[in-house]
Amino acid sequence: MRNALLLVTSVLTIATGCGSASTALENGGMGSAGASTFSGAGAAGLGTSGAGPGSAGANSGSAGTGSGSVEQGLPCEVGALLQKYCVTCHSNPPIAGVPHALLTYANLQIMASSVPTSKVGALAVMRMADGTMPPKPLPGPTAAEQATYKAWVDAGMPMTACGTGGPVDPYATPVQCSSGATWKGGDRGSPLMHPGGACISCHSSGGDGPIYGVAGTVFPSAHEPNDCNGASTASAGALSVVITEANGTKHTLPVNSVGNFFYEGTIGKPYLAEVSAGMAVRAMVHSQSSGDCNGCHTVSGGTNTPGADPAPGRIMAP
Repeated sequence: MRNALLLVTSVLTIATGCGSASTALENGGMGSAGASTFSGAGAAGLGTSGAGPGSAGANSGSAGTGSGSVEQGLPCEVGALLQKYCVTCHSNPPIAGVPHALLTYANLQIMASSVPTSKVGALAVMRMADGTMPPKPLPGPTAAEQATYKAWVDAGMPMTACGTGGPVDPYATPVQCSSGATWKGGDRGSPLMHPGGACISCHSSGGDGPIYGVAGTVFPSAHEPNDCNGASTASAGALSVVITEANGTKHTLPVNSVGNFFYEGTIGKPYLAEVSAGMAVRAMVHSQSSGDCNGCHTVSGGTNTPGADPAPGRIMAP
């Protein structure tokens, strides 16, 4: 299913995993890709996944490290716009299907492959103006924000120091258990069991555990190990996950004390999902066909779901 993001009141993109790669800024769309749109940075897989009798495969492998924050050379207003609307997908490395990171001054100076006469920074002006970026249903920059960015590009994109350090790559974080608490109950049946584990895969392998249409875990950061307790609240309030079926039917799922959410029943696929806390929302912009969210949103940014694109990391709270 595309955080240490700073924005609280706007819709945030969840990188999409378990989907197919698509297009990105250069083509006027966004890659649906290997990071869950519930989405990286380096992480080593570890831990046992699954809930109920038995255990699913362990996450393994490592992903590249992110670059951290937008580098010096970008005006504060430009860095703020990139943080607010772009870096969740245009991280370093970008999520699958997205051609460029948009974190540094150098990133914006690269010539766009789809428009060889235009730099990526200048192409962004066109994509924002025609409404293709950020992709729908995400809100785009205001007219004032676009005007400020365009004025900087029209002036030749001069290097300018910003004392705030710029926006932060949400996936450039270490493997960490933010809660400091872990599940220690083994395979004893409980709605609190094995946060981060691929619930549906494990429950389908036998035993008497419930069969879920959708299940997963919400975490406060991108690379949390299996069995680490996730989050039930964020700064904006209590968390919930909203699933929208292919026919438009919506299901609002509570997130329990360890971050787990689940739905016992059939979900019409493909579906969309979002995590909300008050007015803050992290939304998927591409539909998904697998309900086993943690099978794509692994600690390492890989996937345990055969044939699925990997997500860049865990499902994160907005």
